[in-house]
Amino acid sequence: MTSLALHAFLSHPVQSLSELSMLAFVPVIGALLVATFAADRTA
Repeated sequence: MTSLALHAFLSHPVQSLSELSMLAFVPVIGALLVATFAADRTA
């Protein structure tokens, strides 16, 4: 029971952290796309 609770405690922050990094990754990709598009337009 203790190891199960420990596993749940360890898996939850990792899952939320990965979801958070995925959410933070989306605007970064969007900004890169916009930057490359703007550079292509100005060039």
